[in-house]
Amino acid sequence: MDALRLSRLNTAVLVTGVGLAAGHLLMPFSPGAGAGRRVALAATMLVLGGLRGWRDAALRDVRAPRAVALTALAFALGALALAVAGYVVVHGVPR
Repeated sequence: MDALRLSRLNTAVLVTGVGLAAGHLLMPFSPGAGAGRRVALAATMLVLGGLRGWRDAALRDVRAPRAVALTALAFALGALALAVAGYVVVHGVPR
């Protein structure tokens, strides 16, 4: 397995683990939970996804700064979308 595939596997495991742990610890949609918990979960997933996207671009040896930024943004939004989708699948649509 090459470094890029290993990094992508690592990204999938990290996004899943951090999403589950942060979602469980913060319980952003539990009764009485404030908006701060929701923002904290979203920020955690965006930062994690952005860092993993930057790492992916570095492993592909992308030289263009715009391409690196777009890769990081795509990974960040993907991590957030996966966290939201996972929450909806497990707990249903929040009220």
